[in-house]
Amino acid sequence: IQATEGSALHYEAPDANVLLSDDFAALHCFSLILGEGDRSGHLGLAFEPDATRELPDIEGVLWLDAHTAELRYLDFSYTRIPYELEMDNVGGRVEFEHLPAGPWIVRRWWIRMPVIGVRRRRLSEFATENYLAALKEDGGYVREVSTLDGETIARSGVASLSGRVINLRTGEAVPAAHIVLVGTEYSAQTNNKGEFRFGYLPEATYRVSYGNATLDVLGYVPPLVEVSLRIEEPQFVTLAIPPISRLWSNLCPGRTSDGVGIVSGFVRDSTSFLPVVGAQVLISEAGEMVGETTTDWAGHFRVCNILGNEEYTVEARWAGASAVSTDTETVQLTAGDIIRIDFALPTVENRPTD
Repeated sequence: IQATEGSALHYEAPDANVLLSDDFAALHCFSLILGEGDRSGHLGLAFEPDATRELPDIEGVLWLDAHTAELRYLDFSYTRIPYELEMDNVGGRVEFEHLPAGPWIVRRWWIRMPVIGVRRRRLSEFATENYLAALKEDGGYVREVSTLDGETIARSGVASLSGRVINLRTGEAVPAAHIVLVGTEYSAQTNNKGEFRFGYLPEATYRVSYGNATLDVLGYVPPLVEVSLRIEEPQFVTLAIPPISRLWSNLCPGRTSDGVGIVSGFVRDSTSFLPVVGAQVLISEAGEMVGETTTDWAGHFRVCNILGNEEYTVEARWAGASAVSTDTETVQLTAGDIIRIDFALPTVENRPTD
């Protein structure tokens, strides 16, 4: 982990030069472990920083085939990250492959890094604290290995995922729905038939997130769908979006859409675009307060049961340690409407540190 300009942190995965260096051996403790479960048949060389080491470092296990002693992969996590937060999912993997011609290569790798934000402490108007705003994942894999003469030595197969997004009540296609493979850079949008496709995917287990503009306004994310993709085995999945009537009763209990509407949206930092957590959102009519709430971990807010056919002023307010930021919008709400309003506030304390 290296500090860069502006106090951001740069994360790297260890390569062979690091793992085999004398310095690494001198600063780490090693032990042997036997693989269990999905690691059955593997022998692990576990390592961790010396107890006296205070700088950021890594710990992990270098896994070998127990019968051939060939390298398989390295699992690692970062230690002593400069934030007092629990980050069990921060780390990565490096996978190795022995080519037929003899050389070893890194076949696939990924690193999962924290994105740190700053938010106002609960029950405090000015004190702030660090929080884990998101996890950012980066990585790559080798699709083909060739000689300088153009001869292909090795080629990785690819996996694919296709599917269709439908309305749960009617079964009709949902166009312009968005689909994301969580933790990756892969995303897609459905066509007029509700269809989507991801080609050339690495073999792995993915979590699929999906939605559309209406769900985004409501701040509702359907449960993630997990799919395991294998090379040369195309997978198809059907994703269903619940009807608004069902969502309304779940998100705004006690009332139907008769005579009322919903005001919803997001509050984000105007520079970093990170969510502003704990911002106040106030709704008033002719100076009289009719609804209020605070933003959640995603910077989302939702105010239900606002009487329709009226004009309202919506204000977003965030009080930091050194300043108070506000922004206002005027909206005309019709009964049964779901209005989205997004705010961008200049919150200095909410800058990311990654």
